[in-house]
Amino acid sequence: MYNNRKNNLGASGLVYMIIYGINPVKEALASNVRVKKVFISDRIDGRIREIVDRANVTGTKVSRKNREFFRESGPKSSQLVAAEIDFSTVPFERLFTHGGEVSGVFLALDLIEDPRNLGAIVRGAVACGINGVIIQSRRSCGITSTVFSASAGAVAHIRVSEVPNIKNAINVFREEGFKVIGADSSGSELYWDVDYLPPSVIVMGSEGKGLRKTVKTLCDVVVKIPMEMNIASLNVSVASGIILYEAYRQIKYGGR
Repeated sequence: MYNNRKNNLGASGLVYMIIYGINPVKEALASNVRVKKVFISDRIDGRIREIVDRANVTGTKVSRKNREFFRESGPKSSQLVAAEIDFSTVPFERLFTHGGEVSGVFLALDLIEDPRNLGAIVRGAVACGINGVIIQSRRSCGITSTVFSASAGAVAHIRVSEVPNIKNAINVFREEGFKVIGADSSGSELYWDVDYLPPSVIVMGSEGKGLRKTVKTLCDVVVKIPMEMNIASLNVSVASGIILYEAYRQIKYGGR
């Protein structure tokens, strides 16, 4: 059982942000994320009507704004819809315990800096049924409106924990009996030859440098994705998607 003396790794916190776009707003309204207010333009089509209907069901205030509001406050891709939300991160000690039992497959990210990469990675994690994502609060991208948009709102459907030190979090996973699987171009095993069945944690490295050496030493195994044409590496969001889908395949369809 998880030892609460380690619970200083990461506390819960609310992140206020304004998100833009039909899918991000729709997914926020369909999740446990607190949506404080929805903004729409004067023109309402079928997709916007769906958002308004959902907001009415949840008791969320809807405010109509002119196009200038969206031009001045949001990105070009706002689709003339936005929402004020409070996104809540999860304390690390609550991330992987269910009824006192330790279980699941998790994704730990070692110094991911690009919010679009983070959003794409989280979207893949949700699609593959990953139980939670761990990010470092320092020298890494946090959950922002750009991350929310890049994930097409998927970040609203997964638990995210911010910890001061990702290596300490990995050590806790190890102590709790999780298999730690790193991914790096220098890996010794092909990614499809490794068992991802729970309890396990997959660790992905940063965009430019991959996994740090000190993180690699904490992994039970480091896997690689074979490539042709002397390509050194893939974008971290692409590599993450490949490995997460292998984990999903094994869990869903009976191992290797």
